[in-house]
Amino acid sequence: MRKKIQSLLCCCLALFCFMVSSACSKPDSTSSTKKDHTSNATRSSLDNQCALIPKFVFVDEEDFSIEIPKGWKYKKEGDYSGFSIRVWDPDHVEYQFFYYGCLGPFVRSQRAKQELLGYAQWAPLYRYTADAPVVRPDHLEDMFCGWSDLADYLKKYEGYQVNGITVPAGYTLPVMKNFAMIESFPLQTYAANYACAEAMISGSFQSENNTDCFGKFTVSLLDSKMGFNYTGAHLMPLVASGIYGVMAPKETFAQVEEVMTKAIFSLRFSQDYVKRGNEIAQKTGEYAMANNAQVQAVYDWCLFKWNNRNKEYYIIR
Repeated sequence: MRKKIQSLLCCCLALFCFMVSSACSKPDSTSSTKKDHTSNATRSSLDNQCALIPKFVFVDEEDFSIEIPKGWKYKKEGDYSGFSIRVWDPDHVEYQFFYYGCLGPFVRSQRAKQELLGYAQWAPLYRYTADAPVVRPDHLEDMFCGWSDLADYLKKYEGYQVNGITVPAGYTLPVMKNFAMIESFPLQTYAANYACAEAMISGSFQSENNTDCFGKFTVSLLDSKMGFNYTGAHLMPLVASGIYGVMAPKETFAQVEEVMTKAIFSLRFSQDYVKRGNEIAQKTGEYAMANNAQVQAVYDWCLFKWNNRNKEYYIIR
């Protein structure tokens, strides 16, 4: 039985390592890259009426484009299904928005974690999986409540080799301490066929400067469908996908969340980039990248859910 479990976990780890790709596969992008058109503010299509956010400018890279506030920085990591981008105000880091194509892995339960720790005594592969944060499929807020643990985990295993597989470099995550969920909204995205749970979650937390903040996030929790359950604990890890987020100080969040949400959903990939990513996906069994129309559908769904929340009892007005 041990050999069968080990073989299944090896397959899952290989799948995950490809999903996040290597964040070192291409140079990180910042606001000084050669194809950054941030000096041309007239190209932005976003109508920004918020005085707290500078006018938007158009960033046009070879594989993607996005509209960001003038003077803000951005960092791109990973590729294809593992593509990520984080945008922030260098003078006030509490103002950020981001997208992570893939984060994880995550263990399904504390019982599964204990089982994996037991197996880790005789196979290092299990230690890598057992150390992953726990996210229960019916409690997606676990990912954000354990955000600091996830950041530590990614850093700990960056470049780690197990069974001939190298774990990709970890992503740079914004700091979110003491996360407390405010509300969870049901969500349906292009990943629904692979997901065991999807949601849009709002919450409160402290930034790296200990500023009280609010945030709004989407996440799809993907299941490899390679499940096994010999002892009552499902041991195959999960992967989070399509994580869009906006964050700001709680006093100003209501003023900036709409335009920041539009900004992160302005992220577009070139047709050639999506094609290359999906060709790789077909060869490896990887989850396919979303096309731009599917991303727009997620934005429309989130906008509808957010605008129709019960504001009478909702602390984020």
